[in-house]
Amino acid sequence: MTDAPHRAGGVPLSIMKTELRGRTVLITGGTSGIGRALAEELDRRGNTVIVCGQRTDRLAELRERHPGIAVHQCDLALDDHRQRLADQLAKEFPSLDMVVNNAGIQLRSDVSRPIDPARLRAETDVNLIAPTHLTSLLAGQLAGSRVPPSSTSPRHWRSRRWSRWLTTAPPRPPYTP
Repeated sequence: MTDAPHRAGGVPLSIMKTELRGRTVLITGGTSGIGRALAEELDRRGNTVIVCGQRTDRLAELRERHPGIAVHQCDLALDDHRQRLADQLAKEFPSLDMVVNNAGIQLRSDVSRPIDPARLRAETDVNLIAPTHLTSLLAGQLAGSRVPPSSTSPRHWRSRRWSRWLTTAPPRPPYTP
């Protein structure tokens, strides 16, 4: 990349080696931080970018500064919001071919004291259930795209042809205090 790198939380976006142009990309949690920087960069590169987030004020501000970015208000912790988002994307962006599951929360907890299970469920709903469910709702649309999906669509897990598009993290060593 010959352009000066943009930064998101101090991380240079020049690490994006792949030329991403002409894609239709959904970014969850794209109204701030890394998600926002990624949305702006992908928009700058000529992609169709859709951002979903909870806060209407941040969505409006993003839309005002970057009119080319489509925004959708969505609370990913809620099943019906995810379903509504998937339905809207199928109608408005049938060429969706990439999902960046960026939304997430981390609630502070003192693990030396009993933790409220409702807090754990809230964190699990956003960080695990929401991206898994949303990806499953979009899997058919992603599988029909003209390029390999960048989401973990089960249809492509076993295909060697798509293997270079799928990445896995190396296993972590066991924790020893």
